[in-house]
Amino acid sequence: MITFKGEEREKHIDFTAEENGVSCGQCILALEEKYAVISEVTYTSDKPYTAEGLIRSALNYAALRGYYMALVTDESVKDILHKMGFIKTDRGYECDIPTALMGQCCK
Repeated sequence: MITFKGEEREKHIDFTAEENGVSCGQCILALEEKYAVISEVTYTSDKPYTAEGLIRSALNYAALRGYYMALVTDESVKDILHKMGFIKTDRGYECDIPTALMGQCCK
């Protein structure tokens, strides 16, 4: 079973995915004035559901703190983001958080 944990830092939150006590992915979230910004997602390429879980964990964290809009600047997860409802903009990939949390990537 994969577990997702968030750890607050000074200016961002680190999310880590662990399977059997071993890290299998990470994600960095910053809560800015209008956007919850995910700047980096790393995961094992054969497990895209890990990246999806990290993104969903970060977005849920932001939503619980009153954020409505999300921005992801990491191009490496663009296929996952499109399936979750994100749209490419000049800043990165944007979506409102409720739509992103309802979108499906991996089954």
